[in-house]
Amino acid sequence: MDDSKSASLIMVAGAAGLAYWWFHLTRGDLSSTMPTGGPQTGNSGLPENKVSLEPLQRLEEFAAQYGLKVTSTTGGEHNAGSAHYTGRAIDVSSRGFTQDMVDKLKALAQAWGFTLRDERTRPAGQPVWGGPHLHLEVPR
Repeated sequence: MDDSKSASLIMVAGAAGLAYWWFHLTRGDLSSTMPTGGPQTGNSGLPENKVSLEPLQRLEEFAAQYGLKVTSTTGGEHNAGSAHYTGRAIDVSSRGFTQDMVDKLKALAQAWGFTLRDERTRPAGQPVWGGPHLHLEVPR
């Protein structure tokens, strides 16, 4: 193995939980990591100010499946109208992620019926930003 591949493996292994899914992504072996039954995008019908546990549980399951560190769910400070307040969004740590890794994780999120927004840099016009992270959301 050449030094560049070794350095890449060390970086991936050093970022908690990333090694598992990165290994499967780079091998193209996603059969064991894809959800069954297709995307699950139900509408709970709850009022805007009520937290729906089902989307939040699915997001947390996704994070656990891929060893992602959840940094925010329904608490904390978010922008007005944020899906965090209704249990439809989580933030995960982006430490150690390359653009290629973010792109592949975005594809996995889409397969689960989620959107992934790369917020490693502050999005334009966003008054509240807690630092670099990835935002996962269940669309309405």
